[in-house]
Formats: sequence, structure tokens, C-alpha cells
Amino acid sequence: MIARNFLLSAIAAATLALPGPALAQAGFDLAELTAGCTAGHCSRTVAAILARLRRLGLTQAQINSVLGQMAGALVQLARTDPAIADDVGASLELVAEESTDSVQRAAIRQVAQIVAAGDAETIDLGTAVAGSAT
Repeated sequence: MIARNFLLSAIAAATLALPGPALAQAGFDLAELTAGCTAGHCSRTVAAILARLRRLGLTQAQINSVLGQMAGALVQLARTDPAIADDVGASLELVAEESTDSVQRAAIRQVAQIVAAGDAETIDLGTAVAGSAT
């Protein structure tokens, strides 16, 4: 558990880089993500959100922060509906690929593996799974 808490802390450093209303402006809509994932189109939905993020002219630090917040939301979705864990795991891989922060990228990839293995409930979301140090 200590290793997982450290892992999650590694992707949580800049949770507050974008306040809640800025998330919508940044192209991250939790309702859209939830609807797409629960309908079985998680990877496609995440890919569309990532494409929108690239077009917004945000700084890379802002994008990395949004990516971390998306990762946390995806983990929560997998915890809520274990039947979609495989698709959520693949979606987390897409999120990881978008990050320019090597620590965040590695941490999200590890979380993706945990989720895809059906173990999302072992991830401690109380240890902010959200942002990036860069």
C-alpha cells in the first residue's frame, strides 16, 4: 500500500493547477467521460477529449494537470463499474501517453495496469490522483 500511495502522490503534485470551472474550458467534461465509459466507448471518448485538449492552447503544465484529474476520474469509474476495467485501463494508457511529465506518465501507466487487472479498488483515491509537477 505504501508503494501505491507513493505512486499516486507522484501524479498528484499539481492538483490545483486548474480550478473546477477551468476544467470545462480545458475540454474535460466529467459527464461526457462518464457517459462514454459506461456506454462502452471509454477509449474513444478519452481520445476525443485529448484531441480537444491539444487544440486549446493550454500550457503543458495545465494539460498535465488535466490529465492527472482525468486519470483519477477514470480510476473512480473502474471502481464503480468493474465490468469496464479493461477499457478504462486502455484509456488510462492513452492519458499516460499524452503527458510530458515522465514521472506522471509512468505513474499513470502503472495505475492503468492495476485497473486493467481488475484491481481498481486497491488504489487509494484519498491520496490525490490528479496532477503533474510540470
